[in-house]
Order: sequence, then structure tokens, then C-alpha cells
Amino acid sequence: MLTKCSPVTMRANLKNVESLMKAGIDFVAVPVRDPEHKKELLTQSMEMLIQLANEASASNKK
Repeated sequence: MLTKCSPVTMRANLKNVESLMKAGIDFVAVPVRDPEHKKELLTQSMEMLIQLANEASASNKK
């Protein structure tokens, strides 16, 4: 069952999207079922951002 997002949370989500856009990072908006699902997706997202940062860092060292 979907949990409705509060306006405060939605504004925070949109702020994060703006940060990705400014950094030029491609992303896909994914709906979430509930807080646990969101936590799982955020963990995956953070892992990917760390990987991208490491790759960029390695690329700059060449």
C-alpha cells in the first residue's frame, strides 16, 4: 500500500532533485511504497553516488 508523501517531505525530495540536476547527474524518479522501501532505495542511491564520485576521482588522477 502506498503511503502519501507529506508536503514537507516532497519539498525536501525536490530540493535533492535540484542538487542532482545542478551536478549534471542523470537520475530516475522512482515512486516508493512506504518508508522502508524508500530507505532501501536511498541506500542504493547513496552507494551509486559514492561509486560515481570514486570513478570521477580516479579519472581526475589520470
